[in-house]
Amino acid sequence: MNKFYREFIRNKISIGLVFAFPLFFLIIFNVSFGGTVITSGSTYDIAVINDDSGIPGDIAAVLNNTGFPQNWIEDGIGKNLTDIIFDMRYEEDGKALFNRVVVDRADIDSAIENELSLVMIIPENFSLSILNILNNNAKLRNQSSIPFLEVVSATIDMYGDERSQAFDISKTILQNLINTFIGFIGDVDFETGSIIINTESILPVREDITIFDFIASGIFVFATILSTSYFAGLVLTDEENGVMDRYKVSLINPQKYTIAFSIFAFAIMMIQAVFLLASAYFLFGFKPAGSFIYAFIILVLLSLANLGFIFTAGAFFKSSDTAGSVIGFASSILGFASGSFMNMPKIVLIKNILPFTSGSPDLLLWDLLPWTHANNALKLVLLLDYNLSEVIGDLILLVIMGIVWYIIGLYYYSKRRFAIEV
Repeated sequence: MNKFYREFIRNKISIGLVFAFPLFFLIIFNVSFGGTVITSGSTYDIAVINDDSGIPGDIAAVLNNTGFPQNWIEDGIGKNLTDIIFDMRYEEDGKALFNRVVVDRADIDSAIENELSLVMIIPENFSLSILNILNNNAKLRNQSSIPFLEVVSATIDMYGDERSQAFDISKTILQNLINTFIGFIGDVDFETGSIIINTESILPVREDITIFDFIASGIFVFATILSTSYFAGLVLTDEENGVMDRYKVSLINPQKYTIAFSIFAFAIMMIQAVFLLASAYFLFGFKPAGSFIYAFIILVLLSLANLGFIFTAGAFFKSSDTAGSVIGFASSILGFASGSFMNMPKIVLIKNILPFTSGSPDLLLWDLLPWTHANNALKLVLLLDYNLSEVIGDLILLVIMGIVWYIIGLYYYSKRRFAIEV
């Protein structure tokens, strides 16, 4: 393993590929988009279809004497959420963040084709699902609750052009708004009739958020993919220099070599992750809403998939120069396909098989790439301050697919380079 470290330190090109080249990309994107504020002054055309059926009469009768907001009882909580969405304004000039567009359900697709940013559908059981949250809070505090309240959950659907930045921004803002709304609706005390609602705290948009902030997570993921060209070249250099031939007749078996290389590459990738996050913060003033520690953990988990990619390239390419060129090109394709720079169109493989992830519940073609789930998790963690537990579905898929890619890469590399089965 020390051999790899010595070669890495001696080779200035390797340091450039792993650290300087990704930093160059950060500089380019920051210069291009760092000063471009995407929220200030921008108004997005959206439609909200409120199917919320409101609070049933028997439950409303109980809530009437509790101090529960009367407009929630009369109009439903979905109506209240809709009003908050279209009441959101910029602090500096009072301009509305969203412009209301009325769309019939049958015309959603055509409206999106005509550049409507987003369509959001509030389900009919939304009020009941919010009451369930409040009811559970009351039970946890051993206070009176509604004993006959039906246990339900609700899913808010958002539709738009997945390739559109306006859709991506609108969806991100609304996801944060909904989470904040649920978090700040407060706790109802059914015994005293008190309720705490802090609607002034519901403003999910930083006034100075830029396009660079929005795509930073994708740049981090793309940088890790790009650096795999160096590592693939390193294992192929050993083949070209006859090192692998000596290993075949020595006591070093494939497992020892690949484990040593994996530990070396994993360590360098961890250092690279710290370098990227620190550079974004100290050099470019990137101040995410979420945790850098969580982002580091996600990038570390992604290293397993990158190792699999490295060993696969090492197995099938014949020279380090070819590997470097092809992987550099392939990195760009994987970066775009995994959503590092833009949302990809939906190509559904299996419907409703991934309800636990942050993205679409359908299994999409891009979901087969571990980098897709790293991008999803990083964006939510950095931009919306999600905890790791809130992106656990993406992290599970990231780890599973990383293990699969690693095993496949390890198998073919050991088989082809050491001419044995593992």
